Amino acid sequence: MENFIDLVVPYVMKVQKEENISASMLIAQSILETGWGESFLAKNALNLFGIKGSYKGQSVTIRTIEYVEGEERVVSSAFKRYPTWYESFKDLVEFYKRGTRYAPIFGETDYKKACSALQQAGYASDPMYAEKLIGIIERNSLAKYDTMSGIPVPPSKVSKPYPGELIKKGSKGMYAADVQKQLNKLNFKLAEDGIFGAKTERTVRTFQQMKGLSADGVVGSKTWNVLFAN
Repeated sequence: MENFIDLVVPYVMKVQKEENISASMLIAQSILETGWGESFLAKNALNLFGIKGSYKGQSVTIRTIEYVEGEERVVSSAFKRYPTWYESFKDLVEFYKRGTRYAPIFGETDYKKACSALQQAGYASDPMYAEKLIGIIERNSLAKYDTMSGIPVPPSKVSKPYPGELIKKGSKGMYAADVQKQLNKLNFKLAEDGIFGAKTERTVRTFQQMKGLSADGVVGSKTWNVLFAN
């Protein structure tokens, strides 16, 4: 997913502030476990860590292959569907808080020690899990997020007034093109053809998730004003 780090950082920083846990470790985990946000669960359920069950009654069902008494079987499993990535990160940390063995990762300011403590607590069976997380952190300069107190909020002045109509999938014309152009200024890659198709809708949803808006893929007044704030 394009700009995956930039998209998850606001959610991670909020969790870091609330829970006193390494932001760089959480970002690295989300990258490793979703393939940079490309997993089915990340895209369709905003579930970054493959947590099973339901979240406030919401879930998606996936058929997976599991081994039962040595035999391969196809099993249908429910996985939590979250309203935003914040709840996904928060739920993972709540899992850590329920197990006393994870206590050493809280308050640890050295990301290498945090990742090692996570592996030693038995989070993953992969013996290279901590090393992989540390590699992701260092290659992508994620340690800086462990010392940041927050993400700058863009000014509220709106450069282009809301046109007074919903721009959504199927919309065509200059307003759809305006949305595409503005999203491209944020380093998304859309054809600026004025046709609000499936790719534009997915990109709008991603932008809404990033900004903590309702991720419905529709550009109403609130999404428009946030998108065109400068």
